[in-house]
Amino acid sequence: LCMPFQAARQEFFWSGNLIGSLSQGMLRPIVHSLLSVRVAQDEQGRVFALLMVVEQVGSLVGVQVFAKRLYNAEWTGWQAGTAFFLAALLGLAGVFWIVITWRTVRYNEDSAESMSSDSDESSESS
Repeated sequence: LCMPFQAARQEFFWSGNLIGSLSQGMLRPIVHSLLSVRVAQDEQGRVFALLMVVEQVGSLVGVQVFAKRLYNAEWTGWQAGTAFFLAALLGLAGVFWIVITWRTVRYNEDSAESMSSDSDESSESS
């Protein structure tokens, strides 16, 4: 996978693990704060419990699929990066989903504002 950077492959491996480990400590508070703003106060417990279940199931399935099906220590070249490529694809799909959701929410808010301003103008003219 690091064919162009064979000399620095150990540094890439350990720095990637360090960055991943540090970012996990930041991810959970950010997700919880975003959810607490978007979910009604009386439903937050249910949403956080569901989030924990989904995280645990995702971890279990991810480990089973990536470690047992998509990794073989004897693979070389591009085939050795199969698990990474799939994980990167899933990460990109998540980013696209977030962007599309954000744009949809933003579009709906903008259209609602324009509709309310149009109705305000029509009520003033009558």
